[in-house]
Amino acid sequence: MGRFEKLTKFIPVLDAEDIGVWITDHGAPHVEYQEVVFRLCDAVLAFADEHPELAGEGGNKALSNLVFAFGSEERIPGLLLGYLLNGSITAWLKELEAADNG
Repeated sequence: MGRFEKLTKFIPVLDAEDIGVWITDHGAPHVEYQEVVFRLCDAVLAFADEHPELAGEGGNKALSNLVFAFGSEERIPGLLLGYLLNGSITAWLKELEAADNG
């Protein structure tokens, strides 16, 4: 088992359609995410807490980017959706997968 496997196992699941959608009716606009996004978020943040040497400055850049993306959603609604839709989240997970295999 690779050290990032807890995170990279989400790669195939992120290709699902409607991973998140903007909700603009009744109140402030927000993104409604599929459950898998919350599970990945929990996994990324827990992994970063368990391995601060990998997530912090001087650590793994892809992991740091994931931590930033998931941690920023509360402050900047929709930022995470942008990273999901443009493929950045998947690309960073694939970088972690390559680190495990290389």
